[in-house]
Amino acid sequence: MRTQKFSHMAGGKVLEIIIAILTIVLLIIFLVLLFANALNVISVLILLVSVVSVIWFTYKYYKPAFTDVIFSDEGIISKTHFEQEELPIDAIRGIWYYKNGHETDIKPYSDKDKLKNCIIIIGDIDWFTNVEYIRVNGSAVLRDSFKKGYTTLVYRKRLDGVLNELDYKIRHNALHNKQDLHFG
Repeated sequence: MRTQKFSHMAGGKVLEIIIAILTIVLLIIFLVLLFANALNVISVLILLVSVVSVIWFTYKYYKPAFTDVIFSDEGIISKTHFEQEELPIDAIRGIWYYKNGHETDIKPYSDKDKLKNCIIIIGDIDWFTNVEYIRVNGSAVLRDSFKKGYTTLVYRKRLDGVLNELDYKIRHNALHNKQDLHFG
């Protein structure tokens, strides 16, 4: 498998650029108002609400927007600018998916299923717990993907080749491990 890099969610880089531009614009507005001595109670409240909104938005969507998932022969690396989680190939027990919506019915991956608008779970399903509400485009689950034992990402058609190859390797490793146990 050649090394391939994907974002957790489609449009993550666009969201990253919007957050950066919004932060710069807020800073410029604050400086203009400060140097023009135009700060009054209303403008301070508007700036305060704006800053709190940007901070909240960044907190909620930082990991889904800024996380890159790198697939290689050695395993999967999920990383942001500040942290990194590795998932070795031998620790991956399977691939699962669920559709965004009100149900959290998790199903085993199959290349024959229609996976549009699904969250893909790769790793050990036993570590994937406490999923109650998915939120916007699966962002709550994506934000938690730095927990040990699994990684998640939003399905897109470009993932098909990687998922099929990874699924083959997982099945091959499971069969190989079963044979080692049987003969050992």
